[in-house]
Amino acid sequence: MRCLFDWEDNALPLGEKNFPTTVVSRLHAVVPSLLHGRLLDVGCGVGRSSFEFARSCDEVVAIERSAYAVLGAQRLKESGMLRYQLPWEEKVRNISLNTFGLNFASKKVNFWKADLSTLRESFGNFDLISLFDPDIRVLQSRLKERLKQKGAVVVTSAYTPQSALSPERLGSIFSETFRCIYRGEIEMTQQTASRNYNYARMEMTIWEKEA
Repeated sequence: MRCLFDWEDNALPLGEKNFPTTVVSRLHAVVPSLLHGRLLDVGCGVGRSSFEFARSCDEVVAIERSAYAVLGAQRLKESGMLRYQLPWEEKVRNISLNTFGLNFASKKVNFWKADLSTLRESFGNFDLISLFDPDIRVLQSRLKERLKQKGAVVVTSAYTPQSALSPERLGSIFSETFRCIYRGEIEMTQQTASRNYNYARMEMTIWEKEA
């Protein structure tokens, strides 16, 4: 299912755009200066956002809790191809990095099964950290210490009850050591069955580390 969410650009019924690429495009539109250097992609799934970030960044460290998703992303990195099958279809679908013009990105992206709270110090610090729908525990994982000087954090969240997060709580976590430089909404549609789709209005906030 995450392969479909990450990589199918024409799967949505009303012409909605692929969500991972929409996030990267929004960053390019509002703060392109952030897309450089080392980036940490938290909740990377099967890697679409990670490969897209690599178009601009020098290095992308991509982490995900799901071992299945990391395995798929790693296969894409190593071979440039991935085959998957949806539970409501008999046919097998194919993903090719070459189709998206992303073959070059394999050398710039590394995938790991991890979350922010368990990421080893040896991974170093980052210019930008991107967090997809994190829970409150992740946001309290020493984000400031993971960033280089003038680094920033991008949070894209639907504020679900499972995340124990709200706009107010997010602000209280970040306000002491970060300043908000952008706030906007992004629509997300996800196919969950042959004729079933989930829709959410995600909020993107960008927080710059204060000296």
